Amino acid sequence: MKSKVTHALTIDLEDWFCSTNMEKIVPYKIWDKQVLRIENSTKKILDILSKKKTLATFFVLGWVAEKIPHIITEISRKGHEISSHGFNHKRLFDLSLEDFEYDIKKSIDIIEDITSKPVVGYRAPSFSLISNKEQIFEILMQNNIIYDSSILPSSYHPDYGYLPPSPTTPYWLKHGHLLEVPVTVTSLLGFNVPMGGGYFRLLPYFYTQYSLRKLTLQNQSAIFYFHPWEIDVHQPRMKIPYTKRFRHYYGLKTAEEKLNRLIDEFSFAPIKDVILPTFFQNNDKSHDKKH
Repeated sequence: MKSKVTHALTIDLEDWFCSTNMEKIVPYKIWDKQVLRIENSTKKILDILSKKKTLATFFVLGWVAEKIPHIITEISRKGHEISSHGFNHKRLFDLSLEDFEYDIKKSIDIIEDITSKPVVGYRAPSFSLISNKEQIFEILMQNNIIYDSSILPSSYHPDYGYLPPSPTTPYWLKHGHLLEVPVTVTSLLGFNVPMGGGYFRLLPYFYTQYSLRKLTLQNQSAIFYFHPWEIDVHQPRMKIPYTKRFRHYYGLKTAEEKLNRLIDEFSFAPIKDVILPTFFQNNDKSHDKKH
């Protein structure tokens, strides 16, 4: 029997070469020369979710949406929430405010042209919201974003951003206008360990299971994240530094099985259904803000 508490399942829709692990060896300028593998892995995830009657939030990279719009259409058709992950996975601390504004607007325009639905959520690549906070919040609100999921309350990942001090549960950035939805972290040997991603692959399944059971008993909804390339066992093996190689490739063989087990045991839904109703009067209010 599934848990009574519903958690938020989020998928960062990017291909294997879009990962920060690959930015030195597969820079953006040669993305067009890479073989896209994300379609098959995304279809696998959609099949898993359909069989288990589960919906999720997909943070879609604008570049991916531009290249394979039919996949975005399929995700939307199946009832999943589609939010923005920016356009080309450039981390915020590598962008000027003008470039960020262009990046977010371009990604939203592409996604909305495909789905004909408003985009109200955003997650920065590599959780890279660490500076220019007020200006970035203003730009997000100007583009009709009502929730952000760009803060990871952990300093454990060398390539991710960290914004101390950061609450570990959702909170207002701009009251009534912009909500922060951080990825859930749990404590392990004094470290804040994020719920999902490489941590899900690297750690034994029982750790995630134990953590979610504990949160469920506390009546707290977790925000879990994952990438389609994390179930792509046959993706190219690139010559990258050992630490990046370990983070990127370890656990690929068991990730799909673990994801299946997780969705079997726990209840999941999109951010718009799990988190937003607690902060807004009703679900429709979040979408009405665009009109």
